[in-house]
Amino acid sequence: MTLYPWFDETARQFLARRAQMPHAWLLSGAAGIGKFELGAFLAASLLCEQPQPEGLACGHCSACQWFARGNHPDVRYIYPLQWHEELFPERPLPEGNEKSQEIRIEQFRALDDWFHASTHRGGYRVVLIYPAQQMNRVVANALLKVLEEPATKTVFLLITSQLPELLPTIRSRCRRLNLPAPDNQQATQWLQQQGIAQAADWLRANDGAPLLALKAARTHEQAVPEWLTQLSMALVQRQKAQLYALLPSLEDLPFGELLRVIQRFNLDIQLQQYGQAPRHYPELEGSIQQLAQRSSPQVSTHLCKTLLQRQATAEHPFNAKLRVHHLLDNLGQVYT
Repeated sequence: MTLYPWFDETARQFLARRAQMPHAWLLSGAAGIGKFELGAFLAASLLCEQPQPEGLACGHCSACQWFARGNHPDVRYIYPLQWHEELFPERPLPEGNEKSQEIRIEQFRALDDWFHASTHRGGYRVVLIYPAQQMNRVVANALLKVLEEPATKTVFLLITSQLPELLPTIRSRCRRLNLPAPDNQQATQWLQQQGIAQAADWLRANDGAPLLALKAARTHEQAVPEWLTQLSMALVQRQKAQLYALLPSLEDLPFGELLRVIQRFNLDIQLQQYGQAPRHYPELEGSIQQLAQRSSPQVSTHLCKTLLQRQATAEHPFNAKLRVHHLLDNLGQVYT
């Protein structure tokens, strides 16, 4: 059970309602700030049998031990099974389950009997849905019916970084808890405590999201990818041959990750066009300045929309070479 320091006060305020807990909560905030971990900690605290004075999980009672081992009878997680290894790396995937990219109706229907059974020791029962925007329409409608007639002492925690994608009717039936990202000083200090050198650079390159920065720092050699430096030089020099020479290395990257870096780079160019300093890659400021002068805010904004559309299908099994080639085409048309 992890409670990141930037969520300490939020958790205490939430758990102050323990005696009269609303039946459904919508936890929303930016990606990579620890929303899932907060939801799990809140669930553990609601199930804890010996909570600390402010309602925080004690970590030692039988309920907390069951929760930590993943076998507490009064908690259920609903999530896309494609994410299983990331969320629960120590637990095997249940047999016979397809690794879907969305939350399936079979997962929700499996809770029918559980909803109608008594809780283990007369306490709360918690359903954690993450990320809530991955529910398909059938699941969302099924959830809506349950929220309209909630079971006794059942608390739903819906967690999302894309609030507008949830049905308005679901949003209206949940108590909202907006989760701000930690300030730079707090996030940088936390990264340093995890042993990350140049923490500020990693944080900038990952939208100020400490968990994204931590993951990137542990899997990549530098905050500014070498291929992005080469790509920016090729654009500045209008060298399309040099640009397309990057194809073999870019094809091997997860397309969603590639898009996110390009999106941040393009945003830095947009910021420069409006007289502001680059937010993500100040190391590339020279190239960013030249590219900002070469295009207009309207054109770079259109590119931003195109990249967002591509991000929506980033996990689809399209031809890698073809879609990376199209991405480079888009960049070349705008900035060379």
